[in-house]
Amino acid sequence: MPAKKPKGPAIDREKKHIIGQIRTAMQHMEYTEAELAKELGMSKQVLSSRLVGKYEFTLPELILICDLLGIEIII
Repeated sequence: MPAKKPKGPAIDREKKHIIGQIRTAMQHMEYTEAELAKELGMSKQVLSSRLVGKYEFTLPELILICDLLGIEIII
């Protein structure tokens, strides 16, 4: 049986923190959502849905985002 995904306030805080770090780096590097989405090989709509927390980023997406924006995600 697969492990259950952790839920709750701690996970929500971590997700918001990661998204905040990405948004801050985007502003600092002057990346628009459209530009970052293109670099990630996804539509702007998909990126937007991840940046508002509707869907989660995959680990490969987070690694690529960190490389593109020159950041480390710290939880």
